[in-house]
Amino acid sequence: MLMPGCCQAGLETKLGAIAGAVHVDGRDMTEALLASILRAAVPRGFDGVKHWHDGPAGLIRFAHATTPEAVSEVQPFISTRSGAVMVFDGRLDNRADLIAQLGAQGEGMKAAPDGEIALALFDRRGDDYVTSLVGDFAIAIWQPRDRRLLLVRSPYGWRPLVWSRRQDWVRHGCWGLWACFLHLLRRLGQLCEAQRHRLHAGHLDQGR
Repeated sequence: MLMPGCCQAGLETKLGAIAGAVHVDGRDMTEALLASILRAAVPRGFDGVKHWHDGPAGLIRFAHATTPEAVSEVQPFISTRSGAVMVFDGRLDNRADLIAQLGAQGEGMKAAPDGEIALALFDRRGDDYVTSLVGDFAIAIWQPRDRRLLLVRSPYGWRPLVWSRRQDWVRHGCWGLWACFLHLLRRLGQLCEAQRHRLHAGHLDQGR
C-alpha cells in the first residue's frame, strides 16, 4: 500500500519496524552488512534501534513502544528453551487469552511484552502458534538449531512484510508503511534484482 508522504521527515522517526538478513551459504553475518542496512533505512525507531547477529543471521529492531508492556522491553527476544530469536513489531489484542493458553508459564507473564508472549507460544506450538494471535504485527523468528527463518504478519497488512533473495543472502523487513521499504531497497541498489512480493508463505489468512 503506497501512502503519499509516508517518508516525510518527522513521521518516519515515529514508526517501528523490523529488518534483517541471513547468509544462506552459512557464512557468518557481519556488523558491516547490518550497518549498511541501517544506513540505507529511512530514519525510524523513536525508542532506539537495536541489532543482533549470531552465525549467519542478523536481526534489527527499530523500536517504538505502543503498549505499556513494550516500554521496557529489550529485543530481540531469545528463548532459553529453544534458542529461537524473535523480533516483533506491533501489538497483540488478545493477551489474556494467550496467557491462559500458556498455563502455569503464563502466570508469570502478565506484565510481559507482547513479543515475549508470542515467543513462548511458538516454543510450545511451533509454527501453529500464529493462528492464535489477534492484533497488528509483523514477526521474524530465527531458529539457529534448524537454521530456519520464519516470517509472519497479521492478515490485514497494516505492517507489510516483504523479503528478497540475492545470491547468497536473504533480507527481510517490515515498515509501518510499504513505500518506506521500497525506498530502502532502492538505496541498497538491489531493487532491479530483488524478488519483490508479499510473503505468501507466511501470510496469515484467518478465514481459512
